[in-house]
Amino acid sequence: MKVVRFVRGLPESACAGLINELKVLALLGEERENCSPFVLQPFMVDGLWAWRSTRGNLHIVTDVCGGGSLTAYRFRLSYPSLVLVIAEIVLGLHWLHEHGIVHHDVKPGNVMVSASGHCVLGDFGGAQFLDHRGKLSRNSDSCMVMTTQFAAPEILVRLDDGQVKEYDEAVDYWSLGATIVSMVLEEDYLPGASEPAFMEFRVDKIQTQLRRRNMPDDLEDLVMDLLRMDPARRCRYPAIMQQPIFYHTNWQDVENQAQAAIPALRDIAANAHGWEYPTPKIHKSNEATVDFLAALREQRLSLAVDDSYDVDRHNAKMANCLSLGYPF
Repeated sequence: MKVVRFVRGLPESACAGLINELKVLALLGEERENCSPFVLQPFMVDGLWAWRSTRGNLHIVTDVCGGGSLTAYRFRLSYPSLVLVIAEIVLGLHWLHEHGIVHHDVKPGNVMVSASGHCVLGDFGGAQFLDHRGKLSRNSDSCMVMTTQFAAPEILVRLDDGQVKEYDEAVDYWSLGATIVSMVLEEDYLPGASEPAFMEFRVDKIQTQLRRRNMPDDLEDLVMDLLRMDPARRCRYPAIMQQPIFYHTNWQDVENQAQAAIPALRDIAANAHGWEYPTPKIHKSNEATVDFLAALREQRLSLAVDDSYDVDRHNAKMANCLSLGYPF
């Protein structure tokens, strides 16, 4: 469950991110029967997967992924498992892109692992919807949800005032390349930088390290094709399916989840009982605060009001249990 307190207003970009996340999850809920198994879906058992309380908390409930995130498996996967992990992410991204959604923040921490050992793309707070031309755009004032180390050059490069830059879903494939790098190399080697020349230098360094550590040639080829500075030359669907690393991959078996990508799950236990976790600041410090409910209405969206569960009450109850030493 994700809980956001909105009663005192939200930064404009954070508000936009929440609304985009709600839109994406609503679409996934509508397409549940035809949705990719590699995309996180809202928890639809009783139909109420998002609601607000009168105390001013937004609650969003998604399917549970008992294996944690891909971050827990860095340096731990066999080569065949890593190949299958990549294949599942590719299919998840393709489904999103086919439905006009760019994830915008692909990284190991946003790839969940289901209890059955499959990869699930989650956290749509940075998601953007492609326009009718299949494009997105940004300018010097755009405030974007992303993680710099994993972000593509076209969304990191500095823009002059008045300059507009268009881009598309190729940014997700760059982030996939960076995600692969982070699974086999230390994060110091991740390529994110605002200066193109420095980013190219870091990509070259990645290739050098992959060779020094005797990584398979097919893995190196895929990473370098994903980390192309020119998005027009960057590997993407469907060409990515023809990469040598996938020569022995049966894509229908991958789609059918015939084999777990991660057969040995780590023992991931809940590490919080509703306590507040700090979130990275993706908005500008001087950004205006907006009314979340008013922004919802502008988008012709609404949320059910339900006080049967509210995180504030839950926290108070859990704190009381902890103080009394009650077991869980």
